[in-house]
Amino acid sequence: MTFSYTGLAYLFTTFALFPLTHRFFQYWKKDKTLLGKLSFRYSAVFTLFIIITAIGGLFFAQNTLVLKGVVISAAFLQGLACAVIAYLVFYLKLPQISPWIGFGTVFLLGLVATVLTILIPFYPTLEEGRTINWNV
Repeated sequence: MTFSYTGLAYLFTTFALFPLTHRFFQYWKKDKTLLGKLSFRYSAVFTLFIIITAIGGLFFAQNTLVLKGVVISAAFLQGLACAVIAYLVFYLKLPQISPWIGFGTVFLLGLVATVLTILIPFYPTLEEGRTINWNV
């Protein structure tokens, strides 16, 4: 089993994001506001993306099929996280427009990016310096 420094970096990022996600969860439970709920959901989805990438980079650095799955799941989760932020922006800055329009638009763009990630061939590899070249 060969680990990568890319996976190690994502692991350290995971340790940094856990307290942030927990803090947003506490704020949401205490205040019961939409801002707290959306902040927690964004942070939770982003943390899930980081965890999946860390696991793929640490334990499956030489397995191209798993790394492709990591990239595909990352594309979906990043699109979902951005859609949550779009909902929040529409809710706070454009109250006359339904926030679901912002969410739906960005979520659809994320789905398109995910589908394109599936369809367009790419070959992630572990390079000599133990870093992953995602090659996307």
